Amino acid sequence: MPLSDNSSMALLLALALSSCLCALTSAQEQPTGGTDLGGGIVTQTSVEHFAKISLDAEEMFTLTQSNSYNDASNIYLAGKNSIQYDRNGNALPNKRSLSSLSTGAVDGKFDGEVPFVFQMYGLAGGAGHTYETYESFATYADAFVNDALKEQKGALGPEAAVALNVWMYAAHVLTIAVEDCALESSGVNLDIIGRDEALGGSVDALEIFIAFWIGYNQAPGSDDGSSPYAMAERAATLFGTSGPNGEAKANAAIKSLFNEAQQVLSFPNACRPGSDTVGQLWGILHRTVSQMQVPLVQQLIDALVRED
Repeated sequence: MPLSDNSSMALLLALALSSCLCALTSAQEQPTGGTDLGGGIVTQTSVEHFAKISLDAEEMFTLTQSNSYNDASNIYLAGKNSIQYDRNGNALPNKRSLSSLSTGAVDGKFDGEVPFVFQMYGLAGGAGHTYETYESFATYADAFVNDALKEQKGALGPEAAVALNVWMYAAHVLTIAVEDCALESSGVNLDIIGRDEALGGSVDALEIFIAFWIGYNQAPGSDDGSSPYAMAERAATLFGTSGPNGEAKANAAIKSLFNEAQQVLSFPNACRPGSDTVGQLWGILHRTVSQMQVPLVQQLIDALVRED
């Protein structure tokens, strides 16, 4: 999905750094086994249904190019390709939507998470993380995408859905990996408290994160796609920050950090009382989010230069 030349792109990318986040029946069972996301990333659990959210963004882009904005909006709001499953592994009637990745902020889904607090603080102009901040900005990302589609601003809508909604939700799930490990380290039974997305603890959450980041059927080192990974590849091309194998250095770093986290979680005493797993994952979380911000900064700089 190519970058938009729309003048609103500068605003989108600027706010991406200082914004909050932002038919099947139940008889169908969730696939089992790992998922090959390409480029050497193979998960232990099936995360294909999460990765397929990138197909929604891709279809939105195609529809906006043909001025079918109502159809693009329908996919954004209701979802199309990303199946949701209940705790028993049965398919739910409603699909996961790009809109739903953002609107969870209204219910406090991202409360206390460092990437979200950082964005909220930026949108509030340094006013702090308060109830009034939530009221004013919790629906920012969703409203931005809806407005872009309503005002028929070309690729801006689907691009915003990836840069704002998917980006923040990926950071959210990555944070869950650390939080779940901390809970287990404290003796909490995760099967009892449950999770709306990652029900199997830190390993599940970590693998869901990488599925959201890379997307479905994404070729390594290619900018052809509608996932944060593809976004990072386009940004790397602009700044000449691809590695020797042609892959964006930010993407290579994120994949390496994912593998590092997988290794940390593979030890027998991982996330057990007395282990240092939480501290290790906390460091990996922050290093990963720093790399996730690289394509946002790069595209912001490019947009500002072009609009000059």
